[in-house]
Amino acid sequence: MMQENNFKLHLNTTALEKTFPDGASAFKLGPIDLDLEGGTCLAVSGPNGSGKSTLFQIMTGNMAASSGTVTLSGHPIAESRKSCGYLPQHNLLPMWATPDELCRYSAGMLAPEERAHNAAGNALAYWDCQDFAQRPIGMLSMGMRKRVGLAIATLHDPDILILDEPFEALDLGHIAALRQEIQRRKAAGGITIFATHIASFAAELANSSFFLHNGHGSTISWPESKTTREEILERKFAEVAPPPSAFLHSRNARNARQVTK
Repeated sequence: MMQENNFKLHLNTTALEKTFPDGASAFKLGPIDLDLEGGTCLAVSGPNGSGKSTLFQIMTGNMAASSGTVTLSGHPIAESRKSCGYLPQHNLLPMWATPDELCRYSAGMLAPEERAHNAAGNALAYWDCQDFAQRPIGMLSMGMRKRVGLAIATLHDPDILILDEPFEALDLGHIAALRQEIQRRKAAGGITIFATHIASFAAELANSSFFLHNGHGSTISWPESKTTREEILERKFAEVAPPPSAFLHSRNARNARQVTK
């Protein structure tokens, strides 16, 4: 579990690569080099299919890299998986289980036995899951499932928290809860990494930024100004995925050019 004001954490990826040789759909991620210390919140951005989820799977030890290393404070990440909390983008929770069952099961593996019961209850309470804690996951909305996933990922206060598109499907109140938790982790010395397409969240919460496109990544210069950060991200996206030069339907504007003829 994360120790308050522990800034000795160090997450490092060195020459990290992953290759998927599959004919015409071949994809290569990397090489990726990251050096993150405690107190860092890294926003990972990039167009769809750029490799964000693949990077996260490797960083959590759920997928093997083709080459390169991931270490936490000098140790291979595979030896430190209990120090990680992870929210995948597609949260495939078992439809028959309840949030209470999933959190208590996870707490039993991740938290000390004497604290597991409280850890599960506290996480369910923080993420506002108590009203549906005894209902099967299959009966819950996408937003409710996202909150259950967040409860599981954060219940043991992990040293490393990796969140793949965590703001999707959340309402405003629970977005505020997530923002608060990310800010708390920065102050307490944890390492938090999240992927988002929402420039304002990246600009507000992250103190470091990394941009991926077609598997290639680069660290973004990250000034103090939130407005400038948003402008930088919007410009990066516009460079690699510019908006259409015309409206889809010509009736939307008097002089709009048609996309197709």
